[in-house]
Order: sequence, then structure tokens, then C-alpha cells
Amino acid sequence: MDIRDSSFEPNPEPVAVTDPNQESQETLHPPRPVTSTGSRRAWGDLRVRFWWLCALALTVAMLLIGSSRVTANFRERDLIQTGIKVTATVVGMDGSTRVGWTQPRSDSHEVRLRARMPDGQTATLTGTLAPGPGVLKIGSELEIKLDPNQPSRWTDRTEPLSWPAELVIPLSLLPIVILLLAIAMFRRSQVLHVWRHGQPIQAIVHDIRHSAMAPRSRLVRYTIPELADHRIFSTLIPTNTGIPHEGETLDIIAIPNAPQRSVVANLYAQ
Repeated sequence: MDIRDSSFEPNPEPVAVTDPNQESQETLHPPRPVTSTGSRRAWGDLRVRFWWLCALALTVAMLLIGSSRVTANFRERDLIQTGIKVTATVVGMDGSTRVGWTQPRSDSHEVRLRARMPDGQTATLTGTLAPGPGVLKIGSELEIKLDPNQPSRWTDRTEPLSWPAELVIPLSLLPIVILLLAIAMFRRSQVLHVWRHGQPIQAIVHDIRHSAMAPRSRLVRYTIPELADHRIFSTLIPTNTGIPHEGETLDIIAIPNAPQRSVVANLYAQ
């Protein structure tokens, strides 16, 4: 017999069979790892999104106000340096034309001025007189600087407003923005804590709605029959991850004594 007979083969080594569901089953046991996808998803959670959206809106408002104040300050600096000096008489203030009426300069005043231009003509100017020292009296004279090409641009300041004073309003919003971001980060840490240490529970989808805060997601409302708490809870689910239908089950991770903080399992397990 030829020992090279092809029918003789050594016993093959056993091949390990991997259960495709093993990895997903392992994620059911806390503490669960936070994946990069889950870390990003936490920013989109309904309880987190509200706070950073508020911070974003306030930041945009702060930048718009700040940019307008910076532009106005530069324009006033240019006016003080290049404008022509004229003497103007106060003929009206805050809707009154009574000669001798006096008001403190501690507040802004809407005024009407009569100024003699360098060419000898008289011009009537209107505008807001910013707060300053002393008092303002109808009939008194003011030294102002104005733009000869645009007489409506004028100021009685001899020095521009300092940058801290000019930007006091937008800068006052900065602590609020920081506080809102801090709350958002705290809420996000709560969401990730639920994912890491919560229990897997099945919920029942109550209904699905559109969300103005997240146009690319749907607001899914659900109940948790396993718990004694029969309230209706809400969560955001992106449309590209698949939206369950009303009455279907929804796998969530929840802390039993705080079911309102539950998260959708498949959004954080990916």
C-alpha cells in the first residue's frame, strides 16, 4: 500500500465558532464601555441638547451685539478724529421744547439740535445723546463733532468710550453661556452614567412626533411596563438609525428608580 495514499489525512484542528451575538450580549452587562459613537450620541440626547442649544443661541446673540458695538465704537473714534467741530444749541429734549427744562445727563436723551455749519447754513440734527457728566438744558449749547458728508452722524464725546464699557452688555452674557455649557456637560455625564450602569429593559413605543429642536430626529414617546412607574417618557432617535413604530418594543437602558433618564440601547452600543 502506498503511504502517499491521498485518502489518509491528519485530523484537522478544531475551528473556534464565534457567536455573532456574543459581543452584543456582553454589552448588556454593566459597566459598559462608552464607544465613540455613544460619546457623540450623548450630546444629542434630549436632556443635553436643550442646554447646549440655549448656550449656542446666547453665544450668537452675544457675538451679534458685540460686533455691532465694535463697529459703532470704530465709527465714533473716526468721527472724533476726523469730524468737524461745531457749536449746537439744544432746542428739544425727550419730546419737549420748553426752554430752560433741565435733566441730568445720567441717562440717554433724545435731543434735537440746531447747529451752524461751516458754510454758514443752519442744520437741524436729531439723535440720542449718550449719558455724560452734568446736566442737559434746553437752550444750552453743546460742542459736537459731526461728519460734513453725513450730518446725521454726530457726537459730543471728546474721547471714545473704552472697550470694557462698550462691550459690557455682550460680556455680561458670557457667564450665562459658560453656565449653560456646564449644565449641558453635567447632563451628558448623567446620560453616559445611565448607559454604563443601567439595566436593560424593554419599553413600548407610545407614539412618534417631530421635534423642532432636532429636525433630523423623531421624538419617540414610550412607556415601561416592567416598572411601577407608568408615565410616558420621551427620547430623540435619529431618522437614519431606524424609527420604531407605535406599539413596537424599544430596548432601553435605564436606572429603575429614575426611568426618566433612560437611553436607547442600540444608539450607544454601536
